[in-house]
Amino acid sequence: MTSDEALAAARLWIAADPDPETRRELAAYVEARQDAQLLEVMSGSLQFGTAGLRAIVGAGPLRMNRAVVRRTTAGVARYLEARHAKEGLPPIVVGADARLSSSSFLREAVGVLAAHGLPVRYFAAPIATPIAAYVARRLGATACIVITASHNPAEYNGYKLYGSNAVQIASPVDSDVAAEIARSAPASAM
Repeated sequence: MTSDEALAAARLWIAADPDPETRRELAAYVEARQDAQLLEVMSGSLQFGTAGLRAIVGAGPLRMNRAVVRRTTAGVARYLEARHAKEGLPPIVVGADARLSSSSFLREAVGVLAAHGLPVRYFAAPIATPIAAYVARRLGATACIVITASHNPAEYNGYKLYGSNAVQIASPVDSDVAAEIARSAPASAM
């Protein structure tokens, strides 16, 4: 990606970003023409894998932010809809740790799932990841999403996806979910 391509991509991302804070952050990079920073945050997107997503919290598709969580959850929702009938579908459990950005990321995930008409059960207060997985197993949940960066430093956050067995997803499910995420519309369209 060239500097001009990163600049153009940043302008598109800003237009679709639901979070005024990360819009301002990215707009400041654009206005100051911070090409190195723009290339760092705009040259691709976070790659969804067995451990889900994990990155520094900030603006752009290579950081964890509300727009990335919306697009990721839309992909997860489409993946689940393609494999399960909505009628009688067990709930999707969503939990989050106590990191500063986790509660807003949890609200985004719950909102997108609800907009897809999927049943959701979520924890209003921060919880430990094993508790979410345990509750998902007890409820016979379709899936479990946990917003956490686990052992990573405070500036990070993450998005973990567990299957109906309350165990982190593995190949080929991670690739199938990643393909659905790649199809997601800009965050403002959700």
